[in-house]
Amino acid sequence: MTKERPLPVSSLAKIPRQRRSVDMVHDLIDAAILVLQREGTTAFTTNRVAEVAGVSPGSLYQYFANRDMLIAAVVERGILETETLMRMSAESVEGSDSRTLLGTVIVAILNDLRPYARLLQEVLLMTPYAANTGVIPMLETRVADLIREWLTGHPDRYVPRHGSVSLVNGTRVAVHLVLRHLTDPRHKAGDEAFVASVVEMLSAGFDKRG
Repeated sequence: MTKERPLPVSSLAKIPRQRRSVDMVHDLIDAAILVLQREGTTAFTTNRVAEVAGVSPGSLYQYFANRDMLIAAVVERGILETETLMRMSAESVEGSDSRTLLGTVIVAILNDLRPYARLLQEVLLMTPYAANTGVIPMLETRVADLIREWLTGHPDRYVPRHGSVSLVNGTRVAVHLVLRHLTDPRHKAGDEAFVASVVEMLSAGFDKRG
């Protein structure tokens, strides 16, 4: 049975109801990814994406108002898929200490996103738009929620420091650092050292009881 892909509803002009329409939306997002990876942002137009997807521009505009919303959909679907990966990784080390949990989740994200480094580079060229529409804050929120849920499930072992402020701020920085680690060729740190530093930073957001 084919795994159902998450639908980036926040980026759509209307929500597809029929299976054929849902598939077309995913085909358009897949085509957007191909254009960004192979041709870059300069070639990225709605007409080009429609051509690669094999649909008419009119069909594209039923679901995406413009090319910016296509970018938003690419990022949003990626975030939803990353959230599923994070939760599966966290469940795989259930019962472990906080550093093991954080390290496992970060390594899983790096391994999952590394094949899409070129795509991330192109998308980040449009970061101001992505930030304004909330897709980057969405990723920050999903990571923070995962950590917060884990802490809530272990109230006898850990307590948030300074309420949620340290956790939220640490998550924002961590997301930025992960994206830079994957996309900036000047970022020379190896994965092991990088993961250790991010775990240390996130761990500063809560204290161990006793």
